Amino acid sequence: METNESDRMTHEDAVAELKVLIARAKQGDAQVIPRLCEYLDNNPILWTQAGDLALQAQASWVNLIGGQDKHLKQCLVRKVNDIKQELSGPSPSPLEKLLVERVVTTWLRIHYCEAHDAQQDEKSLKWAEYRLKRYRTMADVHTKSIGALSMLRKLMPTTKTSDTDQPERKRTRDDEAVKSEQTNMEEPTSSTNSQQPVNGHRINGHNRLTELLGLGDGISGIESH
Repeated sequence: METNESDRMTHEDAVAELKVLIARAKQGDAQVIPRLCEYLDNNPILWTQAGDLALQAQASWVNLIGGQDKHLKQCLVRKVNDIKQELSGPSPSPLEKLLVERVVTTWLRIHYCEAHDAQQDEKSLKWAEYRLKRYRTMADVHTKSIGALSMLRKLMPTTKTSDTDQPERKRTRDDEAVKSEQTNMEEPTSSTNSQQPVNGHRINGHNRLTELLGLGDGISGIESH
């Protein structure tokens, strides 16, 4: 039996229904949960972002730092994702991903507080002592998160390659680098023809942190049923 095209939901209809379901669920309406779960189960992109507490924390810090300055926010989210990519490496383990997120979150926190304190007048000796204590605490947490990531990588097993394999591997990497430079001008538009990004920084070519802050394209990649 052929499906009537008029009975199929369009992408726009699915997005509209999803927004209503989310709004009602946020108000505590339990009746919408079964239908909402259908969307969440069929579209992991919808819950991987909202359920990522590290990303939520980073978005809160970016909002606090940027305020109404959307240019600064755009710059911050790009810097955050740049740091993630640098720290993650080509194939991070699940534990590495968690620790990288922790390093980035503490990085945002400590530098915001430093910049904020630098703009404040010295109110009293007690106030100065409080600021110094707070800074030391945050610096300690940030340093420990970096140390945990470094220690994990020291403990992780490494794959040794023979000297005879290294020249061939180097030529392969060089060839890949040339190809990357030739195709680096275009952003992938779909997950079917693009390489999976490191540490989930982008979904279907989108910056997740940008979307979470409302600076991007909003909901994307929804499959209508």
